[in-house]
Amino acid sequence: MDGMVFDGQGGRRAAIGRRVLRQGMHGDDVKLLQERLNELGFEAGDADGRFGILTKEAVREFQRAHRLRIDGIAGAEVFSVLMSPSAHKRITHVVGEGERLQDIARKYNVPVELLIYANRLKEDSYLYKSQRLIIPFRTVKGYYREDDRVSGVRGTGIRGVRRDLLTFLAYCWLFVDTEGRIHGSVKPELLNLAAGKGGREAGTGGCDISIAVRFGEEGLPASEVAHAVLTTRKSRSSALKNIADAASRSGAGEVEVWLDDLDVEDRYYFYSFIRDLSMGIKGSGRRISVAIPAASDAQRYGETGVGAAGIAEKKGGGETTGPAFDYSEIARHVDHVTLLAFDEHRKESAAGPIASAGWVRGAVKYALSYIPCWKIVLAVPTYGCDWPEISQNQAQSHILSYDETQAIASTFKPHVEWDPGAMVRHFRYRSFRVTHQVWFENAESLLAKVNLVEKYNLAGIALWWLGSEDPAIWSGISTRFKVRRRND
Repeated sequence: MDGMVFDGQGGRRAAIGRRVLRQGMHGDDVKLLQERLNELGFEAGDADGRFGILTKEAVREFQRAHRLRIDGIAGAEVFSVLMSPSAHKRITHVVGEGERLQDIARKYNVPVELLIYANRLKEDSYLYKSQRLIIPFRTVKGYYREDDRVSGVRGTGIRGVRRDLLTFLAYCWLFVDTEGRIHGSVKPELLNLAAGKGGREAGTGGCDISIAVRFGEEGLPASEVAHAVLTTRKSRSSALKNIADAASRSGAGEVEVWLDDLDVEDRYYFYSFIRDLSMGIKGSGRRISVAIPAASDAQRYGETGVGAAGIAEKKGGGETTGPAFDYSEIARHVDHVTLLAFDEHRKESAAGPIASAGWVRGAVKYALSYIPCWKIVLAVPTYGCDWPEISQNQAQSHILSYDETQAIASTFKPHVEWDPGAMVRHFRYRSFRVTHQVWFENAESLLAKVNLVEKYNLAGIALWWLGSEDPAIWSGISTRFKVRRRND
């Protein structure tokens, strides 16, 4: 079965995929199924090799959590997900006599609010003996980026980063040039922070480094660089080796390749590149992901390529026929697909929410048409943008961190409004005879997007980018799921 891994034992891997398993069957493969379900927190009872009612219900719960067909039968579809390192994991706690929510929360080091939210309880809910409570695990990624002269984004540093609530600390960027060489390196202070050697949460254990890789070379369009790398044998081989070496040098637990500004004519070369990179990366125990621009219903049209405006689509006889890039094929070779759900409105566009709740929801639902839910990590913005209302001139628009939006609000005392449809805050202020419009993300708006992770059973959430966020978002994340760490 494609990509199946089980405790590194080839014999076990072969044994568990040979039969379709259902209630009433028994054997070593049933025992292995039960062991894996129990390991992931889907209670199958004793691993005795007999497929009984408890195992059937565990399979049904597993299917429900991964949005698979729910029939309690373990076939090829179930096995392919079950054996993936990206399969959802959870804790199932059986309530003991007299146990309270506070007792359980302390045991697993989670807020009481998480238990309430994940199990649809009330604060005064009565717990009964043998009641089962679920604590879900999800991946949380945070992007760190330095000064970017192209976008005008200022590096915000790594102060205040909650490493204890991160699975991956992602460094942006490493660039691959036309000859397959790597430019850039992960900074030592970032490696130290991830390793647990400094920062706000020193001593709480480390998180993994992720390296974000893009095609780029000074003076050349990214699409030309990508074409040169993907279609030239020597550059391609060099890029594959150099990316793997960069991951090894930094001790990265994940490599993420960004699919943006790529010509659609190069799509098959890209699929092949990702397949070969995945084989090399996974062989070293690392994970691989691909980041794709999000698109909602209003954006899925037009060009034959991928850019910041969203997913482009193929056209036939004036009809929209589907995405120009085969996201199902990409997802097949990677552990995660990061859905970049921002830039609904950009610095260069008219003013508006950077990622309204409805737009993000539409992008998630569209992505689910092609990508399994358990492979999607939802990347959401943490920043704001200030647009001066000057006709035909957006050059002065600029990105704001949360702290900067609060400083403006403190200075000009505007009326800060909540848009109930977009679920985002915004305000207007006037400075030097120019009216400005500011839309920004805060803990409230970000939590509305985090809730989509649980609603659609996604793999996790990614914060674009660290240092610009409302500090209160961290406590919000902790009330929704337990953060998946390197050994989970």
